[in-house]
Amino acid sequence: MAKLSIGAAALALCLGAAVAFAGDGELDGLRRDLGARHPKTRRGAVRALAELGTPDAWRLVAEALDDPESEVGDQAQLALAAVGDERVQAELLGELGLGAKSERVRLRVAEALGRMRGPLDARALGRAFDSRDGEATRLVLWSVERLAARDALVGERLTLLSKVDQLARLAGDGGTRAAALTALFELDRERALRLCPSAADARDPEVRVAALALGARAPDDAARARLAAAVRDPSAAVRCQAIAALEAQADRAAVGALVALLEREPRLRVAERAVAALQRLSRLKHRRDVRPWRDWWTSLPEAWRPAPPESGAREVPAEATSPANFGGLSILSDRLSFLVDFSGSMWQPRDDGRSVKSVVDARLAIGLEGLSESARFNLVPYANEPLPWESELVDAKPANKRRALAAFVACRARGRGNFDSAVRAALADDEVDTLMIWSDGVPTGGLHSNLELVVPLLLEHDRFRNVAFDLILVDAPKSAVTRLGELARRSGGRALAVSLDDLAGATASERPRDSGVAPVRLVSGRTDE
Repeated sequence: MAKLSIGAAALALCLGAAVAFAGDGELDGLRRDLGARHPKTRRGAVRALAELGTPDAWRLVAEALDDPESEVGDQAQLALAAVGDERVQAELLGELGLGAKSERVRLRVAEALGRMRGPLDARALGRAFDSRDGEATRLVLWSVERLAARDALVGERLTLLSKVDQLARLAGDGGTRAAALTALFELDRERALRLCPSAADARDPEVRVAALALGARAPDDAARARLAAAVRDPSAAVRCQAIAALEAQADRAAVGALVALLEREPRLRVAERAVAALQRLSRLKHRRDVRPWRDWWTSLPEAWRPAPPESGAREVPAEATSPANFGGLSILSDRLSFLVDFSGSMWQPRDDGRSVKSVVDARLAIGLEGLSESARFNLVPYANEPLPWESELVDAKPANKRRALAAFVACRARGRGNFDSAVRAALADDEVDTLMIWSDGVPTGGLHSNLELVVPLLLEHDRFRNVAFDLILVDAPKSAVTRLGELARRSGGRALAVSLDDLAGATASERPRDSGVAPVRLVSGRTDE
């Protein structure tokens, strides 16, 4: 019996050595694949390393975060969500990740931390991130928010809490301060709420938006008073947040405030958001004429609450319309940028001999022609990089429309579709409230091209701005329509999937005949998230 035990032990030892040898051999092969010429080979290696899941394999995945090809770096960033080894987590908080020399690596790790299942050491995280590290700091704050919301932080929190609290009070960048206030709400709700009154009076609109959003999550008399004042805020972003908060409040007083806002609202997109909120609350389909809304509101009893939706019913507000349209989608803004993807598909010849570009030229001419002279607009063609026509929005005077169209027709940009950078460049203009985006739905360039990352990252970048994304998705894959439709919906915008043949044949007054998707509808911001 003893001999059998010794034999079994020896066999187990040999098998273990063989497995370890095989594992080392596999790791060496995947390491070589990470240096391969073709990005698909490198991406496959990242996927295989993540499945292997050993500490050494994860370290190689972390190295791939710095790959210049977005498809490889994105694959590595998405894979990091599965890291559970405490040693690897600690290294990602250090030189392997947040302390890396490469900004690309720091940004990717800063976001990926928030998707880790946890538990993560709160004290180590608080010590790790450099609050001076620009966009990486904001992404770490978003990760802290997500981790705390899932109760995935363990250990002593004082270091982390102190750093987040300081940023919520003093961060120079409004978006970072807003992100810190939101993260603080998940770490210590009472402390965050004590900061909301001063944040509601902050100079930067993004901070005021965050204060309003948090007040709506923990409503009291003071928060309601701030909400009542916010409907008159000079910032369109704050008024949009007020609309979302009033819709969530969903009582007679909230309806009255929405009606009053609609009556005096000077910005088209903000008015459309108010209309959409009223439509969802009432299930009526009135448009921007305030009179029927006022009549409905005055008929409501004091204790009114919206009726619960009928089982299986799908609420579809009346479709918003406008004299102007771009690619078959009504233009619902007077402060907008047109973003157009100039990647390879733009230059493909059609059966009739025309290029896709010539179709876009014609559709843009229709869109510009429909803008009122009181509107302001810009153009942002993009390929490898965004190429803004002007540095800021310009008046939609006839001369500017002609200049813009001539510049667009003459543009011969080529390259990959850097969707992420184009959106961020357009959002840099504080005046813009809507992005009208023409795309084939397949980003291929820039830091991020995987829509599984692009969509949540852009929504985070926009959440204190409340800029609506309206997307015309031309011959886009169904998976892209689904993900980019989420981007549109959650930003308060719309998405239209359409074929190029429809667009090429449609006249200025026609809608595309067969878009292949449900009717377009305007959806409010994040009230249902």
